[in-house]
Amino acid sequence: MYRRDGVVMRLGLIITGVMIALSLAGSFVVNFFLTGKSWIHEPLHSSLEAMGSLAAVCLAILVLLLQRYEGFTAHRVWISSAFAAMGTLDVFHASVSAGAPFVWLRSIATFAGGFFFVLTLMRDRQVRPLVAFLPPFAIALSSVILGAVSAYYPYALPPMVEDGRFTAYAMAINVAGGIFFLIAAANFLRIFLSRGRPDELIFLNLCLLFGLAGLLFPASEPWSVDWWLWHVLRLVAYLIALPYLFFIFQRFEKELQKLVADLKISNEELEHFAYVASHDLKEPLLSVASNIKLLDRRIRKGKHEEAGQFIENSLHQLNMMQQLISDLLIYSRVGTQARAFENVSCDAVLRSALANLKISVDKKQAAITSDPLPDVMADPVQMVQLMQNLLSNALKFCEGRPPVIHVNAVKGEGEWIFSIRDNGIGIPVEHSGRIFEMFGRIHKERFHGTGIGLATCKKIVEHHGGRIWVASEQGKGSTFFFTLPIRHGKQS
Repeated sequence: MYRRDGVVMRLGLIITGVMIALSLAGSFVVNFFLTGKSWIHEPLHSSLEAMGSLAAVCLAILVLLLQRYEGFTAHRVWISSAFAAMGTLDVFHASVSAGAPFVWLRSIATFAGGFFFVLTLMRDRQVRPLVAFLPPFAIALSSVILGAVSAYYPYALPPMVEDGRFTAYAMAINVAGGIFFLIAAANFLRIFLSRGRPDELIFLNLCLLFGLAGLLFPASEPWSVDWWLWHVLRLVAYLIALPYLFFIFQRFEKELQKLVADLKISNEELEHFAYVASHDLKEPLLSVASNIKLLDRRIRKGKHEEAGQFIENSLHQLNMMQQLISDLLIYSRVGTQARAFENVSCDAVLRSALANLKISVDKKQAAITSDPLPDVMADPVQMVQLMQNLLSNALKFCEGRPPVIHVNAVKGEGEWIFSIRDNGIGIPVEHSGRIFEMFGRIHKERFHGTGIGLATCKKIVEHHGGRIWVASEQGKGSTFFFTLPIRHGKQS
């Protein structure tokens, strides 16, 4: 749904570029202008880490929830696992005072996060929902146990700080985690370039910042300015990723709600269609069956002179059924086999529709005029179907005089309002809404038809985001109106 979204793509590129620029600029300022400076403030550090851990846990949950829309994959499971490990361990890191557990927990969080992120290099595959949720929860539980043990048994941990400087153990763990993060960042860049997934940019940005923090860890000291810089940048990376993924999550939810609403409408149409079609499809079949029975009786009695009439009636009913089935196929394909919208000249659409109706126009000696019509963004085939159906109706429902039809379009607020005016028999006011329903015929005895033409017109117009209605006075003609949205910059 969102993989090729241009807005989301540009936003991700801007965020990634800004974060890389900030990290480079911050490192330059710290290393050239603020060397040797430090600031000890444990409450502020705990607050930063607590916010980061909460964001990481939320990200782990969001990544899992987002999989409901495109399917659960191993790739996303490892990303969720990485966030779960870092978020859980950072909670314990934020809660302990400076010392061996303090550095150990942060270092292990970096290592674990990088390790699970680098597992995204493994071959991706679809997994069952239960399998997708199990690893992140198991890793979070293991991280809780590790964090609790580390906090309560600090003497069992390797030395992490000596004489105010990080030990080789601390450096090795952070550098290894940083290398893992940078490898994962390269993989996210590869996926972004090959598939165009904008969410990969956010994971790339986060892995790049965490990777640089891990690699530059040996150059910093506890509470130094560059030590604080990477704490802030890591938190910013979290706080950018969280609303970004939440934004994507909301887009999925809106799309899902739209699909559910469309499905509900489709089901209602299907129920109505099944109810009405069962009668209209049965009618010609019953008529053919009746004619065949009567034909059989006449033949048995030797009355062959009436056979031709029964055969003719049967053929007429079968032709009606063939036309009904054809119209039903056209109606059903409006939404499923529509073309991509393109710039369409409505003057050309009118000419095509009139060419298709030339025999009927000449037979009825119809006078059809039009004002200049606009260009619109639409499906060209469906626009011809729409215009042809409306003109065909105007030609059909005119008795005792040549049809006079005028086609016009005026510009409204954000839409074109088209009108097709005729001098036909008109429509009773009480039936003006019913005629757009499937099989909504009101002159069954006087005029042949399937009752699907105007229903197809309504479906085409709504597919294009417009409305359709009729204004009519019985005996004085009708004017059918429909609207099409104006898409700025794409139509005149």
